[in-house]
Amino acid sequence: LHVRHHNRETYSMSTFTFEASTGDILLRENPADMSSTGSKVWPSSMVLTRYLQKNRSKFNFPGKRVLELGAGCGLPSLYLGTVGADCTMTDLNSVIYLLNSNTQLNSHLFNPHPVKVVEYGWGTDASFLNPPYDIVIGCDVVFKLDLIEPLISSLLQVTTSSSSIFISIEIRDPSVCNVFFQELEKHFQVSKIPKSRLDPIDKAEPVSVFSLKRL
Repeated sequence: LHVRHHNRETYSMSTFTFEASTGDILLRENPADMSSTGSKVWPSSMVLTRYLQKNRSKFNFPGKRVLELGAGCGLPSLYLGTVGADCTMTDLNSVIYLLNSNTQLNSHLFNPHPVKVVEYGWGTDASFLNPPYDIVIGCDVVFKLDLIEPLISSLLQVTTSSSSIFISIEIRDPSVCNVFFQELEKHFQVSKIPKSRLDPIDKAEPVSVFSLKRL
């Protein structure tokens, strides 16, 4: 997977092309929008997307129901939509416009399921999302202490013991991450994906991918 940036100085939005094996995924981001961390495509989402592509045959994505929490610009879900997964991307209202835009830009790649966009805040009732999901993903979702409990609540609401969960994070505040994993391990078995299983170009990235299973 390769990235080609296309900055447009006349707009606060910028776009780039993420070259996947299934076709070019065009993404819009808005780095100038300081109201939300979800308005930028972070390295953690690229690392997770490349990991999912590298292990595509192992996970057998076609037909799997996928939920992304805190989707931001939505790269991993958009990729999974191109390989036949039934994806739902969720985030707060402040970045829904980016998810809608990126979904529309890539709608011609989705087969056979359209990628859905839904507003959802962690810790609130998730029953309207029609859980459980086969796969749940999140990128850079661990950055504030007060979001840990709501995030874990949502993970518990949308998964069962048969669900696969992937969390990709760049550890910026070790103290926050330590609390997150302490709380997480009360409900989930947590395994760090070895660097050898990531895409070779990501081995030097300061990003870790974790696999979770309900206890």
